[in-house]
Amino acid sequence: MKAVFLDSQTFSENISFSAIEQQVTMLTSYPITSPEQVLERCQQADVIITNKVVITAEMLAKLPQLKLIAIAATGYNNIDIEAASKYNIAVTNVSGYR
Repeated sequence: MKAVFLDSQTFSENISFSAIEQQVTMLTSYPITSPEQVLERCQQADVIITNKVVITAEMLAKLPQLKLIAIAATGYNNIDIEAASKYNIAVTNVSGYR
C-alpha cells in the first residue's frame, strides 16, 4: 500500500512518521503541495495524508485506486466528503487532537 503526505511542513520538524511507514509499503512526504500538484503526487497512492490541502470531487474522480484520506487535523472542510463517499473512499481525521 502506497501513501503520500501532501503537506508535512505543517508539522514540527521533530515529528516521526515511523508508525505510518510501518503500515505502508511506501510513504512519500512532501513539505507542501499546490492544488496543481495534487493529482500528479497522488496518482499511485492508496492513502492520502493531508492537513490543509484541499481535495475536490474532480480530483477524487481521477484517483480510482484511492482508499483512504487521513486528515492530520480535526476538521473535514478540506475534503469533498460527499464525493469521497460516492467513490467509496474512507475519510478520517485526528482523534484525541490537542
